[in-house]
Amino acid sequence: RLFKSAKKSIRLDFYIFYGDEANQMTDILVEKAKQGVEVKVIFDKNMGAMPMIKRPMEKILKRFKNLNLKNLSAVKSANNELKGKFRKSDHNKNIIIDEKIGMLGGMNVGDRFKNFHDIMVEFEGPAVKQLQFWFDRDFCHAASKQPDKCDSLNGKSVEDNDWDEELPGATS
Repeated sequence: RLFKSAKKSIRLDFYIFYGDEANQMTDILVEKAKQGVEVKVIFDKNMGAMPMIKRPMEKILKRFKNLNLKNLSAVKSANNELKGKFRKSDHNKNIIIDEKIGMLGGMNVGDRFKNFHDIMVEFEGPAVKQLQFWFDRDFCHAASKQPDKCDSLNGKSVEDNDWDEELPGATS
């Protein structure tokens, strides 16, 4: 529902993304990109680490890249070293639609997880801008290894940002 309603942008960051539901979501993402919606996707660099999950995720990533659509960008997460905290995997599960609607939670997308009881919370307001900032930071780091060159970060680099500082759109 949210992907289909997007008019401007879709940002998607998932640890595990495969199977029938992921393929249906992929079809919608591709269609939205063809309609001019900016689509950015981050998958965990290890792609779930298990071969039965990794191979289908690699196919989806390859499909995104082979389409060569101007509005569709997909990357594997980078190793991030933030303030001495090393993250080997990207366990994020979030969606941002049109810079206005955010979803965050613990849900993976995959046939193996259909009977799991995971939660995704949908929200609006300043928290969406914070989530988008974090997404853009991770995306730029993964895509270019130079996040300070990304316009959406307003010239800030990963090193310039502290987890505790107020981010764009935050209110006290």
